[in-house]
Amino acid sequence: MLRSLEYVQKDEDSASDIERWAGAFEASTECAFCGTAVVDPEEFADAAIKHFKVRGGRAELLRERLAEAARSIAVETGTRNNPSICSYCAHVLDNN
Repeated sequence: MLRSLEYVQKDEDSASDIERWAGAFEASTECAFCGTAVVDPEEFADAAIKHFKVRGGRAELLRERLAEAARSIAVETGTRNNPSICSYCAHVLDNN
């Protein structure tokens, strides 16, 4: 499981996998306006490390790769100013 999240493949639905695991790890919330899943990349990575009992230097490297995977694929991670609102809703609010 960790390998598939850590090394995202082109044809895999990694966004859905990360959203499901983040939900199970309680590392996601719903957008306050539209209900879209918003994943906290750092909380997700920390929870995965803890759940799979990864230790030492491997844990730190894995934490970085999992957080980056969550940020770089089509997973909603919120906005810098408000991590509980998806980027679309934040954009709409900023333009009103």
